[in-house]
Amino acid sequence: VVDCPFTEVAGLSRQGLDGRLHGGGISADKISGWQEGNMYLQWVSDFHSQVDEVRPGWISNIGVGQLNTVDGFADPQTAARQTLECFATSGYYLGLTHRVDLLSEPATVDGFPAWRMRSEVHIQSSEMPEIEGDVVDIIVVDLGDPDRMGVFVSSATIGDSRRQALVDEAIASLTVD
Repeated sequence: VVDCPFTEVAGLSRQGLDGRLHGGGISADKISGWQEGNMYLQWVSDFHSQVDEVRPGWISNIGVGQLNTVDGFADPQTAARQTLECFATSGYYLGLTHRVDLLSEPATVDGFPAWRMRSEVHIQSSEMPEIEGDVVDIIVVDLGDPDRMGVFVSSATIGDSRRQALVDEAIASLTVD
């Protein structure tokens, strides 16, 4: 388990009627049919999400928010790794067995430098033997502000190509606000 910070930075991006999730200076297209989420990630401020129930006790999600320098997030590459480690070990994944990193590479969002990681987070659960885990995407965007970076977080069940395609469309829609 990773010791993840509890941010004390406040911030609340207004959610408009533009069909997008806004948070941390970035936004992504909402996924039609998914519910407004009430997810909480202790190290992310200004976090706004959508969730879709895969089965009772298991969801897929997308979310945008803000990582703060004061909480130890210094650059996009390191912050993406830290966020992935926090997300995978935060208690969000009960029965965590292991993680397989699929990619970790520089990216751009609206011309701003970013870092993207995609990993499989594997679980073992007697209550959900059919669930292997999630494909988790983390994208951290350097907004040119020394105090904060934007972050996108998503999870889609391993092998669920329909939900993964919807998440991938949301990722492709990322912009800087």
